[in-house]
Amino acid sequence: MLCGLLGLCAPEVMAQEEPELSQEQEAEFQERLSAGKEAYKAERFEEALRELNAAYDINPNPKLLFNIGLIHERLGNLKEAVEHYDAFVVAPGVTLQLRGQASERLEVLRPIVEAKEAREREARAEQARTDRDARDEVVKTPPPDKNTSPGGQPQQDDGRPIGPLVGLGMAGVGVVAAATGGVLLLLLDDEMAFVQESTPQARRDARQARSRNRNLGLGLTGGGAALALTGGVIWLVTRSSGSPESALRVVPAWSPEAGGSLQVLGRF
Repeated sequence: MLCGLLGLCAPEVMAQEEPELSQEQEAEFQERLSAGKEAYKAERFEEALRELNAAYDINPNPKLLFNIGLIHERLGNLKEAVEHYDAFVVAPGVTLQLRGQASERLEVLRPIVEAKEAREREARAEQARTDRDARDEVVKTPPPDKNTSPGGQPQQDDGRPIGPLVGLGMAGVGVVAAATGGVLLLLLDDEMAFVQESTPQARRDARQARSRNRNLGLGLTGGGAALALTGGVIWLVTRSSGSPESALRVVPAWSPEAGGSLQVLGRF
């Protein structure tokens, strides 16, 4: 590895057409060149790079390309180093020996730069795939229904679940129906009251009316009780599923005394 900057006063590397410099430009060029060499020796590479770039702007001597590339290499700027070595190799007036030195550096650095660029391209491609998958996932996921609760229950416009209200409504209707049927059963005449009627037709009509009222009362009582029970279960289930702290479970149970049965276990 090269241990220092190439000299700029040796005759083996000179530009084919040296620019005409004024005394002030020549003095500034030498000052920049000297400052760059001193900074390089002191391993102040950022400062050395600034000074040699300024010197190259005044006098584009090909050797400065090599020197600037060397400083970039020391700074870890391998891509910039390769660019300056490439420019140095094709610069006019460079001897074969110095071209060989630059080519040796290129053989070492170019594969490193290419591998780094390949990794960066792959990383960008992977990031693009990740971003695309994220966008596709957003498109696939439908927006939540504003009328559905987090637990999947329909909601009212104010955000309250509808299920418990439906259950309570059914339970209320069932209780009213069962109560009406019970009243009809209580108001039934005595089973033999029809014999008090004066005519056979009246006795027959009284017996049929009692039978209708009895059937209607039994139907209302049984149907109302079933409706009330169903509404109560709906209220319990929907209320439980809407609350993370509550739960309702129906589990089978067996005991020697009662045999098989179903138990409703709830926590509210």
